[in-house]
Amino acid sequence: MILIIDFGSQFTEVLHRVVRDSGVQVKVVSADKASSAELKSDSTINGVILSGGPHSVYEKDAPSIDPHWLNGKRPVLGICYGMQLMAQSLGGRVGKGSKAEYGPARLVSDQSASTFFPTSSLEGQVWMSHGDHVVSLPPNF
Repeated sequence: MILIIDFGSQFTEVLHRVVRDSGVQVKVVSADKASSAELKSDSTINGVILSGGPHSVYEKDAPSIDPHWLNGKRPVLGICYGMQLMAQSLGGRVGKGSKAEYGPARLVSDQSASTFFPTSSLEGQVWMSHGDHVVSLPPNF
């Protein structure tokens, strides 16, 4: 079972579908529901994905994460905001980028030497909405 903690991402349902279609059980919960005792004690959760979202981790009242999910007992994948939140929560630093990226963009990647992608090339429409970046990694990363 993979738990997706949603921070308001536009693509959380895409993540849900991709994980489910790979034959893995998946559950999506909003960030404010991720601190429930019942959920935290669920032994069927084998990994966590922290989704993206429209906030900056350094904003007042930005969504946060219950430290339980970052205790090292399960693998955690942070995507966009989720990655920045994980980095900041564990002692790294997140800052505003010098140039924000907003709007449609074309992704073109030649992965002929990689086993990560199932085909030799990847091309498609993507939506960029990034303005922040991890300035320094947490200790031991």
